[in-house]
Amino acid sequence: MEKTQFDHSKLRGRIREKLGTEQEFQKRMGFSKFTTTNRLNGASYFKTDEIKLACAILEIPASEIPAYFFSHNSSEILTILYTEKENNT
Repeated sequence: MEKTQFDHSKLRGRIREKLGTEQEFQKRMGFSKFTTTNRLNGASYFKTDEIKLACAILEIPASEIPAYFFSHNSSEILTILYTEKENNT
């Protein structure tokens, strides 16, 4: 099974809006550059405690967590839907 890729573009925008740079986010999260890059590029997932800390730092309400951390880009959604349709026919 293929790993789900999440679109973190909204999260990146919030980081720039609230902190100015991804480096400042990295510093406040206690991440290495490697971890920051992997999390934001989808090579690895954010852990629950990291999501909680990021929400506190970036003032993201709990109700908006899915939009920032679990959003799919539209092309991936279309690919998933097309694949499911092909498998069901």
